[in-house]
Order: sequence, then structure tokens, then C-alpha cells
Amino acid sequence: MDLYHRPWWNSRNGGWTVNVTPTAWGVTFSNATTWWAHRDEVRSKMGADSWRWTDSIEQQFYCHIAGLPLSLPEYNLESWRPAWNWLRMARYNCNYPEGGWGSIWR
Repeated sequence: MDLYHRPWWNSRNGGWTVNVTPTAWGVTFSNATTWWAHRDEVRSKMGADSWRWTDSIEQQFYCHIAGLPLSLPEYNLESWRPAWNWLRMARYNCNYPEGGWGSIWR
């Protein structure tokens, strides 16, 4: 079973955004011991664009998984965001500096 629908990316703010949407199974099968499987599936589905997966994007991705269900329905992972430690990321709901999880803040 797939954890994620096919990811896509778009150019934005002088960088790019990797967009991923978990399936119902991806939301259900989500805990700290399975995060590597989530990461590996998304990177695999990105194919030739997997080079866009940076440390910052990975950190945002894990933060969004930890933020379930508030981070649904889609994770928007931005290349221009700095990699921060987990305590700071949690303070900004994965989106430093303005804060907010995905579409609930738009």
C-alpha cells in the first residue's frame, strides 16, 4: 500500500516547493519508527527530481508527520527554509519564520 500520492514540485520564491499528500494509509501508518519508510517512498516517487530533497525539506517533512492531523491535507516543503533544531521547528509549526501548518494558515 502506498503511503503517499505522487509528489510534485513547483518553483516559488527563488527556490522550489516539494508538495506531498499522504494517503489514508500514510496517515494511519505514521509513528517515529516508520518515518524512514515515508521519506524513502516520497524520494523514490520523485524519481529524477529526488535531488530536490534537502536536509531542510526532510526536516520539514518529519515535522509535518509529527504534526498530524493538523498538518493535513498536504505538506508543502520549501527549499529556502533553513534547517533548524526540533525545538525551534515545533515553535513555528514546521514553517520558520512565519509559522503555520499548510493550508489551514492560507
